[in-house]
Amino acid sequence: MAKNILRVEITGLQVKGKLLVGDLWYDPYNIYVDEYVFRDGDTVVVSDEDDNSGYIDMEEDYLFDIAYGV
Repeated sequence: MAKNILRVEITGLQVKGKLLVGDLWYDPYNIYVDEYVFRDGDTVVVSDEDDNSGYIDMEEDYLFDIAYGV
């Protein structure tokens, strides 16, 4: 079974101690995740270093899990 990969926007990207943290937003489903802590292996693409934003490609099921606490 194929997994759906979504391009999720990141805002407020920052380093807190040893952690990379940012807010996730996926507009078509209106999903917002506040202060997501990025995991080892996550690939973050920074769009502009000045505004701390970018995107991450993420599996749809994982985004639902972190957004709804499953």
